[in-house]
Amino acid sequence: MAKTLIIIRLYDKTYGENGNPETLAIYLDNDNTLDYSLYTGWQSSGIGCSISNLQLRESLPTSAKRFKTTEALYFEIAAILRTGVGSHYVKKWEILNEIVEKKPKTIKPLSKKPEVWIGLIPDIHGYGLNVLEFSEDLCRKALKREFRAMQKSWHGELTFPQAMENFGGRIEKIEPGKAYFENFGN
Repeated sequence: MAKTLIIIRLYDKTYGENGNPETLAIYLDNDNTLDYSLYTGWQSSGIGCSISNLQLRESLPTSAKRFKTTEALYFEIAAILRTGVGSHYVKKWEILNEIVEKKPKTIKPLSKKPEVWIGLIPDIHGYGLNVLEFSEDLCRKALKREFRAMQKSWHGELTFPQAMENFGGRIEKIEPGKAYFENFGN
């Protein structure tokens, strides 16, 4: 069964911005060959046309074997279309599928369990501020960065150390399997 790879909207710019619209659909067959369908109008249910009507000076690719991505295939087709006449200008294009479906990456087990740290400033501006990171230092930097962003939007006058002290801010290591509640450990 053929898989639709790309839909390209073509038009003839001698008839204006939307003049003489056509749709070129590119399909991948099970044997890794490419099929093309050209329709007048914007819908795939339009009237079929011959690609030879475009009078291309170069042939469209017949095999997908040399293309690593659908995007690479599109750029070659677009370059070939520019050698034709009439409705050969690309107005829009959309990639629907990849040539080769990417296999999901296997996740290797970690040699050691990562640490997770939480940085929080409870009740600041009535909301509180929480960040998670993989080390105490990264957590402190992330909390400070987010505090500064919040400070700009709320026009706060406290410094980061003052906010940590006034609102009971802290940075703690999270222990797996331990229950935490709204006040996070209090």
